[in-house]
Amino acid sequence: MHLVAYHPRRITQPVQHVDQSWPTSGLGADILTGGRAIARVYLAPENQPLDFEVVDGYAPIALPPVKTHAVVVLEWRCEGWGARSTGSIEAVDQRR
Repeated sequence: MHLVAYHPRRITQPVQHVDQSWPTSGLGADILTGGRAIARVYLAPENQPLDFEVVDGYAPIALPPVKTHAVVVLEWRCEGWGARSTGSIEAVDQRR
């Protein structure tokens, strides 16, 4: 999941430029698991683990402060092999 937080400069140029970026705080995402088991959640490229637990088919993830950009990686547990697979997110529910 790619997170981007910036304020574009509003000028008459054809291309918007990043003017300001403020760190966010108190954000989270509820990831719909679709019945699949999540092996691990972390920030890339820092490899910083993020806590999660699955509740009623969703994995609520509290996000650390985001400056301009962050990437959250979810590794899904592969059935039968015990291996991990980095997969895409099917749905993000912003119920908060």
